[in-house]
Amino acid sequence: MALALTTSRELQIELEPARIENRIPSVAFDIRVVLSMPFQETLIRIKECWFSHEALNQFEEELADLRSTEDGKATLANMSELPIIEISRTGNAIVTTVRSSDTVGMSATTLQMNGYAVEVAEMLEHIRNYEKWW
Repeated sequence: MALALTTSRELQIELEPARIENRIPSVAFDIRVVLSMPFQETLIRIKECWFSHEALNQFEEELADLRSTEDGKATLANMSELPIIEISRTGNAIVTTVRSSDTVGMSATTLQMNGYAVEVAEMLEHIRNYEKWW
């Protein structure tokens, strides 16, 4: 079952579990990001992006903190400690950033979308309602 981090018409971010590793408590997600604006649509797919259980829990905690502050950020970093999803807040505005790069450093993609602080609470609710095994 996929975790729909965002569900707005303009920006959709879904994390679909792909593999689990119990030796090193971690999970790989296939990440699908769709940005839809008038006259354009951008699609990013990141395959088997590995996250430690600790990083997933920390991202949830940072979102909870971000909900109740005016300035800050929540970052979901992969097992190589590269930020994949970052939510930055300044006042009532947020910027959602998704980064993707290949494993040999040949290419990188960054998508940014401006939004509103109320979206942080929605993201947090989606994560808290997700049936976690970690």
